[in-house]
Amino acid sequence: MFAPHLRSLGFTIVEALIVIAIGVAMFGALLVTFEHAYELLSHSKARVTALSIATDRMEYFRSLPYDDVGTI
Repeated sequence: MFAPHLRSLGFTIVEALIVIAIGVAMFGALLVTFEHAYELLSHSKARVTALSIATDRMEYFRSLPYDDVGTI
């Protein structure tokens, strides 16, 4: 049949499946990491926007005379 030195060349199906499984796991972990980072970025952007709006409103109230601020 085959010479012994020729049988050791190449990958077996089991080895190829293991490499594919490891690659899929690594890609999945990378994808989850990017998804989490995007979620954190979106949350941070919303917080900065809210803080900017609140700061603008506070500056507006500080610019008003004291008698104009408050409830009627």
